[in-house]
Amino acid sequence: MGQPRRWLPYATASAGPLLAGSGTPVGVNVFAGIDHPILNPIAGLLSAAGEVGASWASGKIKPAVRLLAEVPGLGLSAGVDWQPGEQQADALFGFRTAIRRGGIIGHGTMVRIDWLPTRHQTLNVGVQLPLLQPFAGRTRPHQTSVRYPPRAASTRTARIGRGRTVSSASERAIQTAEQRAALISDYESLIGHRDRRTSDTLARAVLGAGSYDDLVRSYDSALASAFAGAPRDSASGVAIAAAARAHLLDDVILPYDALFGQVKSGPVIDDMFDAARDHFARWLRDSARAGAAAPGALAVFDAWRAMLERVQRTIQDRTDDSRLVWLPPQLALSPDQYDEQDEIDRLVGRVTGRSFTKGNTTAYLRAADLPLEIARSIIAARRYHVLWVHDFTGRRPSGELDQISYTMVTDAYLPALTAAVQRYDSTGVMPQYFILLDAFYYNARQGRLWMNVLEHPMTTGIPLRSNERREAEHLRERLDALRAAVAASHRLQHEAAQHGGASWLDAVVKVHVNITLPSDFSFRNSRMVPPLPFIPDNISRDHRKLALYDLTEANPDAGEVLVTGVGVGEHYA
Repeated sequence: MGQPRRWLPYATASAGPLLAGSGTPVGVNVFAGIDHPILNPIAGLLSAAGEVGASWASGKIKPAVRLLAEVPGLGLSAGVDWQPGEQQADALFGFRTAIRRGGIIGHGTMVRIDWLPTRHQTLNVGVQLPLLQPFAGRTRPHQTSVRYPPRAASTRTARIGRGRTVSSASERAIQTAEQRAALISDYESLIGHRDRRTSDTLARAVLGAGSYDDLVRSYDSALASAFAGAPRDSASGVAIAAAARAHLLDDVILPYDALFGQVKSGPVIDDMFDAARDHFARWLRDSARAGAAAPGALAVFDAWRAMLERVQRTIQDRTDDSRLVWLPPQLALSPDQYDEQDEIDRLVGRVTGRSFTKGNTTAYLRAADLPLEIARSIIAARRYHVLWVHDFTGRRPSGELDQISYTMVTDAYLPALTAAVQRYDSTGVMPQYFILLDAFYYNARQGRLWMNVLEHPMTTGIPLRSNERREAEHLRERLDALRAAVAASHRLQHEAAQHGGASWLDAVVKVHVNITLPSDFSFRNSRMVPPLPFIPDNISRDHRKLALYDLTEANPDAGEVLVTGVGVGEHYA
């Protein structure tokens, strides 16, 4: 993605005046402008813009110049509109909004309204289009909710047993299980609906005993009793109940909980329950153990499903937010399925679709050790290196150079690039170095200072101040060493001659910088700060902190991952 522009060009076209006095001809206005953030562009509190264009009406063209102060976060602007030859400049007020996420017609386009009160209450309405901004309207998801993809009707199995009633014993068992399931969801709530002591009290009132394990065992026993009434023998009943649990876990609970934190819209869980029922019906049809018990077993499954749907609705009503609904896996797992570490490992593998690999080494580090470990990982990389952080500080609030970031650039990244170039003639492998850096602190802490150096080490100047001579000299030595290594590499020079010369070298010998979630006010929604509408997505940030290198599917023993809690800067060290 590179780095976002400091100066943001755009074009606007509008028609008007719409509310001018009678007899005023309607015309067309076309302007080209450039916007420059004054404060952090993520916050969108202040920017300045200049526009040059013309208005056409009744066959006459009137050129105009505009200067605007803007609050992009609110979509508001105010300034002056001056037409050459006029005695005065007219006040101009504006509002712009995307209406649709990503732009009214995509590409970050916004509806724009301009009001000139001193020019006969002129009101112009049009569209503003970002120019030379390839990621405008593409930086966030256009859909703010998830939908479980409904399957075609032809793929659904015959719904044998639908409409059958269950035995009175199974019905009582389902009612008991529902009572226990509601309490289990209280214990497993991730939003603190009730504290543990209150849940213990409720469990004692229901069970006459008071422990979470007793509650889970009671639920498990009630569920087993519900399915036990369908077959003729207990062994078949156990197998049927186990199959029902497995399909509910795989088709409902795991995929639904995987959406935790996301807004669900439409029949998300209905489709998941349908999938579980269809798979269970197919198992009953194909299983020799089920036999004549299949219709009764499916009827019990339907009653169980209806009970779990009520539990899910209760949880959602309690949270008033589909993002916070969590279905406890214990609703489908029996206690003996997760009481040993190997079983838990297999369950985690079931969730991720990938089993644990043996022989990994895990080490805990102090926060103060992390900058050195990140630097070591950069130098150790032979194929690729990824640093994904929210902050790579350029300067501290005092304006002084951040020494940790400075050292990471001059004593880790640049020497690593130099060594890779020196190996290139023999290895033919140029490691790829990637930085993914969130735009908020990139702007707030002058991250551009070091990103420019890393992104263009073959051509960059020395971006330091006159009172930073020692640091500037050290940086110059590192850059000179890298450029000398490139000049001395016969293989690089030969390939550069074939592929574009200096521009090719600048694209290959570098750190690939990606500023994630750059400012884009064409993305707004009502879910950021309910119930306020049109809050910009800018307030949601990427706060991941990872470093990894040289891991491959073919050789999972190679490389390393650092899962960190800090960014790169003195205040973290």
